[in-house]
Amino acid sequence: MTEKMLVVESQGLGLVPWDQVAGWLVLGLTYFFKFFIIVGGAIPYVFQYAEIHHRRNASGFSLFVCLALCVANILRILFWFGKRFDNALLAQSIVMLVCMVLMLEIAVRMNRKHTAKPLRKSIIISI
Repeated sequence: MTEKMLVVESQGLGLVPWDQVAGWLVLGLTYFFKFFIIVGGAIPYVFQYAEIHHRRNASGFSLFVCLALCVANILRILFWFGKRFDNALLAQSIVMLVCMVLMLEIAVRMNRKHTAKPLRKSIIISI
């Protein structure tokens, strides 16, 4: 069995535009990490949503966490209008706000199925 050796000449390496390759690499990594910043915070809630949907029960899921995150993300979006910051962080706030609204929707819908009608509380009736 004969082995072949790949020989790369220095003149051949000089033909590759390494400054452009490095620029593309940096640009690709920048967009990858910005994308991860945007969706990284919402990824655990996808699994939580799927588990609640599968079990048909949202017991143990705190609605106060959703409330705190909704308020925090709304405030961060409003702050962006006063003092602009990176668009990836603004997009992260929007994605998290949508995610929290979806989590609130499924938690309330599933908890409603497991709560007897006389025990349900209403803001309209209590006024």
